[in-house]
Amino acid sequence: MTPILPAEQNPVIDLPSLFGVAQVLRPGEPVSKETEIILAVNETMAYVYSLQADRSLRDVAHVLKNDPRIDFIAWKEKDWVHVMQGATAKQLKYKAGGNLTDAYGQSWTVEKNSEVLDLQVNAAAHSLDYDEYPDVLKRLSGALYSHQGEFLVVTAKPGYELADRSSPTHKGGGGHGSIRKMESLVPLIIGGTDQKPDYLRTVDLKAYLLNLLTKKTRNDK
Repeated sequence: MTPILPAEQNPVIDLPSLFGVAQVLRPGEPVSKETEIILAVNETMAYVYSLQADRSLRDVAHVLKNDPRIDFIAWKEKDWVHVMQGATAKQLKYKAGGNLTDAYGQSWTVEKNSEVLDLQVNAAAHSLDYDEYPDVLKRLSGALYSHQGEFLVVTAKPGYELADRSSPTHKGGGGHGSIRKMESLVPLIIGGTDQKPDYLRTVDLKAYLLNLLTKKTRNDK
């Protein structure tokens, strides 16, 4: 969880207002032919669905990046994931497979501004490291390929949160949803074994726990 700024510092990003006269679906209303944008907001992150064929996801991203409180906007285009930084409009694109390998053994191709996702790229060593956004390439890909549709992932900068017309807000409180390390990293305490997970990620715990259980079962026989 990350702290949300107090009310006097304008911490709430009203997403419908960023789209001006575009028809953003109101909560509880049915989708119609006039509906252009649908929002699914989770405090510091949101899915933004574009229903108009004549408006590209890149066009929607350019609208959103004008608010300096936006951290980044991401969308998929063919085999690539595109990421645009809020305010600066700096861009990065990447895809799975390539000559860069991260600490989790995953390989990637990364082009343009690696600073958009705070990637430390070592071209000579064919490696990349994460800092502010842990395992961001895999996690962001997972969000964008989690379901079908034409949509973007939008995140807010620290201290700010996203909102639809009926979203609860947390001015002066806390929020979650983004992919930054403050909202991603949690304590993990393991006792009763000297075995460790291969990597310290939630997705690696299933195999780790199954290995412990099956090993115990074999030893008990």
